[in-house]
Parts: sequence; C-alpha cells; structure tokens
Amino acid sequence: MSEVQIVKSFLEELSKTPRNHPDSIPIEKIDETAISITIPAPLVEFQGNLALFEEKKVHVVAKTVRPPIQQASTEINVQSTILELKEVLASQLSTQPSSIRLMYKGKPLVNSRLLDDYVDADSVSEVNLQMFLMNIS
Repeated sequence: MSEVQIVKSFLEELSKTPRNHPDSIPIEKIDETAISITIPAPLVEFQGNLALFEEKKVHVVAKTVRPPIQQASTEINVQSTILELKEVLASQLSTQPSSIRLMYKGKPLVNSRLLDDYVDADSVSEVNLQMFLMNIS
C-alpha cells in the first residue's frame, strides 16, 4: 500500500464518523479561578554572598607611551564600558574620547566592551593602561 493510499483510507475513515467541536467554550463553563491564579512569592531570606552584588571598583592609571608623556587616573566600576572610561580620561586630558586609544597587556580595548572583560577585579586593585593620543582635526 502506497503512502497516498494510506492517507486516502485514513481520510475516508475520519469522514465516516464526523465530530462537531464548538469553536469556542461557552462563558458559563469557564471557571474564573482557573484562568488566573495568584501565587504568592515565598518569603525567604537571601542566604547567598552579598559581596557578589557589590560594585567592584579599580584604580585605573593611563599613561602615554610616546612623548609628550601624559597621565590620567580614575577610580571606576569594572562594569563600566571602555567608552565610559575614555570619557572620564578625556575630561582630565582636555581632549575627545575618540582621540584616545587604550591598550592593556598588549591588547587594544574595544569601546563597547566592559572593563571587567579585560580585568579580574578580584585579584587586581590597580590597572595600568598604555594610552595613545591621536591627532584628530
């Protein structure tokens, strides 16, 4: 028996005993408590380590590697983006954030990434960055 014949015989059997199903359930048969049940939140004290949720800050020192040597430093949250760090450093150096390039351990820092992506705040309290100031006209 081919697949087409199987499907045809199945459809014939279904058509012999039609069933009528309502398109919607009558409103009087709907129990309102079954539709929405409010489940109260359990009142349990937090047993975890609150230190996990504290803001971790590091002291960042950025220093140019080419003359004229310039330096800027700040205390910043490790959850800040590199662009936010550049904005703080740029205000100290009287320049634009777009003119600053930062490197850490030989790797360029990407504006959209977090400082935490590059630095382990649990083991480091001060971060030394190499800074390049670009001439933007």
